[in-house]
Amino acid sequence: MAYPTEIKQNPLKQWFFIGLLAIWLVLLAGGIIWFQKSYVRPFLQQQDINLLKMDGVQNLYNDVQNRLQLPAGAKIISFWQPGCICNQFSQRHAISLLENLKQNPIPHYTLLTSAVSPAELASFRQLNPGSEVIDASASGLQFPPAPSLLMADNLGQVTYFGPYGFGAFCSQDDANALNRQIGATLHNQAQPFLNVVGQGCFCRSDIAKPLP
Repeated sequence: MAYPTEIKQNPLKQWFFIGLLAIWLVLLAGGIIWFQKSYVRPFLQQQDINLLKMDGVQNLYNDVQNRLQLPAGAKIISFWQPGCICNQFSQRHAISLLENLKQNPIPHYTLLTSAVSPAELASFRQLNPGSEVIDASASGLQFPPAPSLLMADNLGQVTYFGPYGFGAFCSQDDANALNRQIGATLHNQAQPFLNVVGQGCFCRSDIAKPLP
């Protein structure tokens, strides 16, 4: 290890430097352990068991569609919990998806699962051009873990459900599979794809409850 000249010449300073480095490494390790325990978890847990089945996901979509009175037709719905530390890891995938949708005429909705101020809502809309951002916190909906997304075709059948990516920092994304689903969904040719098995950084909404 290379030290500055004055540290090399002073053993006391050298040990002080080593002590500071050790403390920094301990704090870093502690932060990683805290992050892993607090946010890195399976996408679906025991209370989300119905979302392992297509019937449960279809019920989720129907509930969202009816309560928010969204227009009929194919659409992508993203679930975001404001203030969730995991958002920053999924943001690049969300931006990439919105860029891809410029070439594919399918509406995109971003549902905020926790209440935000008018200024925060305006900021979300500015940061997500191409998506209709909706504060859905007062809708009484039972939200899945976030960040996640759901896609349905023109017939109202769910064709995709899952997170933006797996891994602690959302590094394992399924962009290719999702892009294929978008094309097939637009032509009502998509087979349902539940991409729900894996661990990553996810937050639960404060009002999330088991689906009936």
